[in-house]
Amino acid sequence: MSDVSGIGPAMAAASQSLRDTAKWLVGGVVATAAGVFAGTSLTAFGSLNPLTDTARFGAAIGGLLFGFVALAFILGYAVRVLTRESMSLAQILSSGDNEIMKIKAILERRYKDMLPRGAASLKDYRDAVGDVVKKEQKTRDDLMLIAQAGQDNDVITADASFYLSGTDFKR
Repeated sequence: MSDVSGIGPAMAAASQSLRDTAKWLVGGVVATAAGVFAGTSLTAFGSLNPLTDTARFGAAIGGLLFGFVALAFILGYAVRVLTRESMSLAQILSSGDNEIMKIKAILERRYKDMLPRGAASLKDYRDAVGDVVKKEQKTRDDLMLIAQAGQDNDVITADASFYLSGTDFKR
């Protein structure tokens, strides 16, 4: 692969930026829920008689439930962005999860022209590096491949983490 050493840190920073934004979302959801529970929007709720004001009481309960379910969904997705762990290249290549398989296809297209000779896919690249690592006698080219693979792994996994965080954030 060619030198893309600046991409890994940039992708990691972008993923962190998404996580920081998700933290603000979580804070906003919690503040909104606290405001609702504080009572300003619930003060008139206690004066409704469920027997005589059935429609208004039902609408109030329905609106309250809808609001909290919506807040729960926002909070759930924000927490998912916050808790997303980075994945190794081996995990990306072996995953059967549809979301990760889509990201793997994106990574395959993005890095196909940057793979070393003889590697048609990221899996081939990983396998070639694994074979070289197992060698007892390593040539200069072998050592260069191992060093480049370390840098490439950082870039590819940072790129994958960015896509995963971005996908979670867009939901």
